[in-house]
Amino acid sequence: MKRLYIFLLVFGAITLTVAQEKEKIKHALIIAIGDYPDDSGWGDISSVNDVPLIKEILLKQDFKEENITTLIDSDATYAGIKELFNNTKKKLNKGDVLMIHYSGHGQQISDNNGDENDDMDEAIVPYDAMASYTYNYKGESHFRDDELGDFFNQFRNTLGNDGQLFVTFDSCHSGSATRGKTRGGKPVFAKPDWKQEKNEKPEASDMMEKSVLESNAAPFIFMSGASANELNYEYKSYGSLSYSLSEAFNQLGKGFTYKQLFAKVSSVMYEVSRNQTPTVEGNLKSEVFGNVIIESAPSFSLNKIEKGSDKIIINGGKVHQLFKGTTVIVTASTENEPTDKNTITTGTIEKSENFTATIKLDKKLKGKNIKDFKVFINEYLFDQIKVSAFIDNKLKKKAQKEIINKFKEETFVEFTKDTLKADVFITKEDNEFVLQNLPDYAVISKNENLVALDTTLFAYAQGFYLQSLHMKNTDFQIEMELLKVDENNKYIENNGITPVFNTSNDKAHLKVTNKGNKTLYFAVIEINSKGKWAPFIPNEYKGGCSMPKDDTKLAPGKSTIIKYCDVFFGPPSEKIVLKAFASNIPISFLDLRSRGPNNPLEGIVKKSSTRGPRVQKANVEGFSTEFVFVIKE
Repeated sequence: MKRLYIFLLVFGAITLTVAQEKEKIKHALIIAIGDYPDDSGWGDISSVNDVPLIKEILLKQDFKEENITTLIDSDATYAGIKELFNNTKKKLNKGDVLMIHYSGHGQQISDNNGDENDDMDEAIVPYDAMASYTYNYKGESHFRDDELGDFFNQFRNTLGNDGQLFVTFDSCHSGSATRGKTRGGKPVFAKPDWKQEKNEKPEASDMMEKSVLESNAAPFIFMSGASANELNYEYKSYGSLSYSLSEAFNQLGKGFTYKQLFAKVSSVMYEVSRNQTPTVEGNLKSEVFGNVIIESAPSFSLNKIEKGSDKIIINGGKVHQLFKGTTVIVTASTENEPTDKNTITTGTIEKSENFTATIKLDKKLKGKNIKDFKVFINEYLFDQIKVSAFIDNKLKKKAQKEIINKFKEETFVEFTKDTLKADVFITKEDNEFVLQNLPDYAVISKNENLVALDTTLFAYAQGFYLQSLHMKNTDFQIEMELLKVDENNKYIENNGITPVFNTSNDKAHLKVTNKGNKTLYFAVIEINSKGKWAPFIPNEYKGGCSMPKDDTKLAPGKSTIIKYCDVFFGPPSEKIVLKAFASNIPISFLDLRSRGPNNPLEGIVKKSSTRGPRVQKANVEGFSTEFVFVIKE
């Protein structure tokens, strides 16, 4: 205490200066206009419903109520928005964060300074802006991208490189016809005799100006609900972007990048409004509302805290490669990865079912709320999964030893000298290692080195294990099939015949039926002819199908055709196995990443079950089934 006191005396002036520095603040502006004047030419939309959605996002991201400003309906005139921007600029300091969200109509307007490649400015539509050019209104209340860009650049220069500007617009930027409830959809605002001279369509939003900034300006990210040539639709009385942002933030939590956020937003948007393409511009590597990029390690949520709090049940089991003896780390649910400091306790899995695992903790949990905790895997145990390999005995002893030494530390593979007991065959041709399937010796891959062979064998073992994992609890019995969609959007039944899909123009939808007597959740993976697997539905591929949890829920006797997930087919020609898993709890394969120390399904990729039947308990909590189809080039 004495040393600290002396320090303060000597450095008092410096300490005082630091104390007077303003705290870095997260600011937010929410502008929502839905109730336009009757004579404006604009239809009413549900923009005000977006306000609580966006506000909830911000509060969960540690924005304070007093730093969130809303401007709604009649207050959001051109002058009102301009005054809000000017007042906000005065409040900002270096290092602050500013988010601006706009929900309302958008419109293209004839370019007034010749700087647009398509001869049109983009504009948001304030409360007092008219939809059409008239003798007494010539667009003076439209808020053009030029002026918006100037304001945004001023914000960025004020915030500095330690700050951040994030702008989201839930509005149309163009369009000439309406279908459903859209946010825009009016023709270009221009004089009656205006003719478009230039027509180079922008690929992105085309809302933001690319003007010169100071060298230390804040990172900037702009996200829009639709591209410059698309309409922006509403979904369940919310803006599609606002809804997608809410879903994305709720799913991602904290500590993620704008790239991850946009991927999730795109995925949700694909579900709710497939006729529009969200766009993003800016520094996507930045952490959302921060300056650090954080990669979250895969984790598992709690299903139950047992009485006494020294045992917990988590939402992960054998399917996720969690076996008896696997050790875990428990942290607070807000953590992104386990460390010595944030570890609450450790534990060991003492019982593993297909989708759940019971963990004996080394120290009792003090809390009772399952939402307060999450579980990370400390060390995987792979004793229950192995792929058996036979090394070509024609290879030189040196080559055989090289292969054995490479896999000596790997527990997912074991070597045998009997081809009848082997799953794969390893040989070498022209200095390349070759992995072949047994018993037909079909080539799985040719690799230049042992590292590549290891990776391929790892992937083969994962798919092999999943394919051999059978669950037969008929309470959750499901059937599935892939239905071909013809040119009239009608379905072609398979009638028990293995369907063939070509790679040119065939399209299909997945149909799932609950044949059991209990409500279930399902997830589907695909396994190709080389044993590699991938999430099928839900998935998070580009343009993929990341389904809400409730969309994977089926009541007894009910069927669902997942029409918003179009399935197309690419080369090579091969046979594909779809494998569906059903259970009484939601199932996810989306976190099952490639091999690595934090991969919850590392063992699935890493091991394959031994040959022969797998013994299942009568009370297994899930059901699995397969569907086979052929791809033909």
